[in-house]
Amino acid sequence: MAIKRFCGTLVQLIVCFTLCHPCFGTESDIQCLKRLKLSVDPDNKLDWTFHNKTEGSICGFNGVECWHPNENKVLALHLGSMGLKGQFPDGLENCSSMNTLDLSSNSLSDPIPVDISKRLPFVTSLDLSYNSFSGQIPESLSNCSYLNAVSLQHNKLTGMIPWQLAALDRLAQFNVADNKLSGQIPASLSKFPPSNFANQDLCGSPLSNCTATSGNRTGVIVGSAVGGAVITLIIVAVILFIFLRKMPAKKGKNVEENKWAKTIKGAKGVKDAVDKSLIGKDNDAELLQCMKVACSCVLSSPKERPTMFEVYQLLRAVGEKYNFSAADDELTMQPQNSSADDELIVAN
Repeated sequence: MAIKRFCGTLVQLIVCFTLCHPCFGTESDIQCLKRLKLSVDPDNKLDWTFHNKTEGSICGFNGVECWHPNENKVLALHLGSMGLKGQFPDGLENCSSMNTLDLSSNSLSDPIPVDISKRLPFVTSLDLSYNSFSGQIPESLSNCSYLNAVSLQHNKLTGMIPWQLAALDRLAQFNVADNKLSGQIPASLSKFPPSNFANQDLCGSPLSNCTATSGNRTGVIVGSAVGGAVITLIIVAVILFIFLRKMPAKKGKNVEENKWAKTIKGAKGVKDAVDKSLIGKDNDAELLQCMKVACSCVLSSPKERPTMFEVYQLLRAVGEKYNFSAADDELTMQPQNSSADDELIVAN
């Protein structure tokens, strides 16, 4: 009984799939052709109408080839020289069983889509020649593993031929002549004739060998950029090295110059700094006050040093305390041959 039930269920599933599959194929492929016409046929060059949705209705369209005349399942699109305009057509992923696409000799432009392998997963023949496609050949083209013919000649393609195309081991025809391609031809494509690679900046077998001047210009540009960056870093490093060397030298010089002043910051040091010939003549207190003002002017931290106005006020206070006057501020010139021991101490 269980076997009979299983067989009955299996038969029902097969019948259901058989009935539903053409409907799905019909809707999907019709949608494919509708979107294609809408995207690349602004002048209504394609006389396609979609009023009739019976099986096989689209198989009579100009340029459309079906797997079977009575089934709306697209096998190939032969749309060369149809006056098509715009970008790479939309909706081709809905023609899920298509294996041939010919869009040659139209007015199509802009880059070839980078997801072309998702739009045309089972394509075996791709002809986009004699258009105005620009940009690079997409690397994802290598994922169209059933390809055996690729025609991209007479476009405006740039950049290098992707080395990933080596994965297309079924490739029997490959033509990229009359583009703006550059760089070395992948070794796996060297089996095709030189005329199929007629681009000014292509090199390598089957064309002439690549040289520094005619070959990899990209490498030269990258090398120049790296060299410039290295030279800039070296110059910056030299400037920093010189600057950092000068800083310790200057600091050491300042330390040496201020050494004497730092040694007399204490009360005992202040006394040692006073000329001994002046000590003991009733001027000791005044001298010590002036020396303290002088020492405060050479403190190690600039923020701790008094301003000139503060120095003036300090000295004025000392003068008022000890009854100094402006008349007392008279300095006599020392003779040229005076002894070095006769120093004049001036409080700044």
